[in-house]
Amino acid sequence: MNVYVDSDTFFDVWLDDDNQIETKGSQVEHTSVNSAQPYELKYLADKLGVSTQTIVGAKRATGSNDRADIEKYIKGKKAK
Repeated sequence: MNVYVDSDTFFDVWLDDDNQIETKGSQVEHTSVNSAQPYELKYLADKLGVSTQTIVGAKRATGSNDRADIEKYIKGKKAK
């Protein structure tokens, strides 16, 4: 069973021989934004103070899934 702590971390959870919960942490990839994962869009939108639709538009405008490119594009738009 997977337990999601936040958009960056989830844990695989299982019981050991003594019925105690054991966990093994795993990090989620941070360099790109996958539009098929609503939590990734929401995380970045919340971080930048914009809507998820703005994130999708920035991905189209930049032609990139790279998080740094999207953040740079949106921050440049906000500065104008």
